[in-house]
Amino acid sequence: MRSPPAGPLPPRRPWRHRAPAWLRACRSDLLPLIHFSLLGFSKHVHDSLAAKGYDLFAKTDMRFLEVVYKLLREEFGYQPQVCVCARA
Repeated sequence: MRSPPAGPLPPRRPWRHRAPAWLRACRSDLLPLIHFSLLGFSKHVHDSLAAKGYDLFAKTDMRFLEVVYKLLREEFGYQPQVCVCARA
């Protein structure tokens, strides 16, 4: 007789598991985190972005995200998916 495998068994239907809450969240819920990471966390990060011409202060949410997308495209070569968040 074989012994059972060590450790937890894999899920029977992995596609039924939901993503973590922060992945399911609307992108607008992540705005405070993005804002803090680019502007509040480090003065050096903010100064570096300002020196390259990325003005992120005093923007509406939409304008702020436009600059963030531009930063991702031009500095990191990343093409983020653009999606619309609809709240119920």
